Amino acid sequence: MVSAYIGYKLAGIMGAIVAAIGIFLPSFILMLSILPVFERARKVVWAKAALKAIAPAVIGVLTVSLFHMAPYALPDPVAIALLIGTVVALLVWRVGAIKLVLAGALAGVVRSRLLSLPGIRAMISSY
Repeated sequence: MVSAYIGYKLAGIMGAIVAAIGIFLPSFILMLSILPVFERARKVVWAKAALKAIAPAVIGVLTVSLFHMAPYALPDPVAIALLIGTVVALLVWRVGAIKLVLAGALAGVVRSRLLSLPGIRAMISSY
């Protein structure tokens, strides 16, 4: 994503496309080339056991990272409310992740537009 952003800043839309392709294409080709080997390795007993053991470790690492990032990722009550709403939508209502990403983007745009209005900004800063 950063490469696409830098490509966009340097050469517009075409720069973003070329930069994104340049970043993602090598790993995509690598994954396609090792996929047959990986499929064979998944049938080996010790490889199955290793993959089963790696999953909880990855969840643990992600959880620790989440707790480290939380103070920076949740700077205000609106962000906390969006997080809670997203978790509820994912777990209770089974809303798809793409829909939630689009809803979050829309909420961010609406919030930034509302905060750019002088009356809203003055009302918020008075609290």
